[in-house]
Amino acid sequence: MDTTSISYHGNGKSSMIDNSSHVAPQEDPKCPFGCCDTTSLNDFIWRKGFFEGTCSDITIKAFDEEYKLHKLILFRSGYFRRLFEGMWGEIADSTHELKFDHDPDISKDAFEMAMARLYGGPYPTEKNNHILSMIAIGQYLDIPDIVCTCTNIVINSLNMENIGRFSKFAANRNYGKASERILENTRGYLCSDGWQSGIEKWDGIPCSVIASVVGMDSFFVPNEWERILFCIKLIERRQKDIIVGESETNDEDDDDIDLIIESLNTKVHYCHLKPEQLQKLEKRIYKNNEPLIDPSVLRDALWLSIKLHEKVATIDKRSCHLGITTTSETPANNIDTWFVPTKDGTLYGTPEYLSKIISEHHNINEDQPNGKSTEIGYHVSTIPPFRFSVAFSNVSDLEPEKRVYAKTLSYAGSYWNLYIQKIKHKKGYQIGVYVHRASSIQPSKNGIINRDIFERSTNDDSSSNINGLNGDTFNISSQSSKSDISGYPRLNYAGESRPKKVRKERFPELNASHITKSGNRDLSFEIQKAEEEINTKLRLDEYIETSDDDKEFEDSEEKQSFLAYEDSRLKTSLYYVLYTPSRKSKNALTCFISTPDLFNKSQSWGWKSNSMCSFNANGTLASGQDEILKFMIVLGST
Repeated sequence: MDTTSISYHGNGKSSMIDNSSHVAPQEDPKCPFGCCDTTSLNDFIWRKGFFEGTCSDITIKAFDEEYKLHKLILFRSGYFRRLFEGMWGEIADSTHELKFDHDPDISKDAFEMAMARLYGGPYPTEKNNHILSMIAIGQYLDIPDIVCTCTNIVINSLNMENIGRFSKFAANRNYGKASERILENTRGYLCSDGWQSGIEKWDGIPCSVIASVVGMDSFFVPNEWERILFCIKLIERRQKDIIVGESETNDEDDDDIDLIIESLNTKVHYCHLKPEQLQKLEKRIYKNNEPLIDPSVLRDALWLSIKLHEKVATIDKRSCHLGITTTSETPANNIDTWFVPTKDGTLYGTPEYLSKIISEHHNINEDQPNGKSTEIGYHVSTIPPFRFSVAFSNVSDLEPEKRVYAKTLSYAGSYWNLYIQKIKHKKGYQIGVYVHRASSIQPSKNGIINRDIFERSTNDDSSSNINGLNGDTFNISSQSSKSDISGYPRLNYAGESRPKKVRKERFPELNASHITKSGNRDLSFEIQKAEEEINTKLRLDEYIETSDDDKEFEDSEEKQSFLAYEDSRLKTSLYYVLYTPSRKSKNALTCFISTPDLFNKSQSWGWKSNSMCSFNANGTLASGQDEILKFMIVLGST
């Protein structure tokens, strides 16, 4: 930061202030005849009052300095206003001393910049090196505009290099709304980009923040198994750092590894793992030879898995519902009940905010004779939903109406995948995203198979880039705008068409030979190439050395379970929730919520919206849009 030494009030003291402070807060008014030397009120107070201390009526001692100030100006601060109306108003002495020993985040430079702001000085900018200290002093002196401005700067500059420092600052001391906003936006950023950045980038992030993120439905991680591996590696890395004395946060009360272990035991949906995987998890030992995961958690998960299997195997083939949902007087607690949507909708906000709105607003209402409705309860499921994530690359290369399919997965005896489609409408182009019930586990041949774009992600030491479908390389940490998200959920964006829920009818299975060349790309060749790589294993960085047993532990995701089964019903009822990072803010998410729909085999339900991507009139991706489109998917049978 460019700085300059400024002498305060003729007291011979100097301090470092941003050189933008030399610029008058407001331009001087001009005389219409050019004969008057006029000065604006703001400029007069700024120069005469703050820099020269003219007509000072109070002296503030702080940081071994004396500041000649003015009560009327200080009255803008809630802190000083209360002092003037209280104890200072009863004292004749005009000299008062302030001590800030209670908070090491408050610095002399930040105090002086806060005083300058009271006199009409410039707002802090992103170039200011004292932003966190400005939040601390602004909160203490009750100067809201300083707190809000600096908080917004922090939120807009969040990345994996500074997120540990910022989140630690907000978590370790209570700076009111500033701390809440920083932590909410931190969780949003980690949900979108945290997993792919690798475990090492999470160093310094408080365990309380990690514990809340890794269990969220909106956390981008390929599947539940990878979620578990990620948590285990985070725990091992933190424990290793504490043992060797290298942890950046182990001296803070907040940094409690047990919080992550608790999330690993309570926020993971183990019932959707294979029995072989559950067996391997039993062998994971923590300190004092205690199991890392409570054996009762794994045992209960196995019983839930068998219960789901039994429901599918014994249900009447004409029934579309498995009977695993019920009505509750209270919202789902995510421990033994999970929410089932009662209304379709599109929400927007930070993950924490979305969770709050979903739990509070998806209730059952009963119409009354007087025309009003009464809340009578909530729809909940007794088996946790199935969660996975998908990232589509090269969104700019999507061809209109061409489907791009993600890998097919098995849940509740049916095969499910997600596909996207670029759709032309009268106002331009938009993206459609669809949950599809496939007829088999084999890759679909009626469209392009989405390549595993994290094959060479930042979870692989060999590269920090990813390879797209056509071989081009894109940086996975592409920049996009960020902002604080605290508004109420809305059903559409200003100036944008309202997202629409749409149904896709069953379509005939096509062979690869039916797909012709388009442009310079041979799609049939790409399908063949993608099919060869469809089973490529997503791996986490080996930041901690692992034994052969550990590698076998990780490889168990690829093995077929002996309890595999299929649902032979023609129709099944399924609700789904789709999260995608907002194209307007990297710290916020757009959430598409769907009430249970009936799925035939080879049928799709989904949403069309321009809130996922912005296209130019010619169909190319708008400037600043991310080439990667991510989705965090939650599926639940009823």
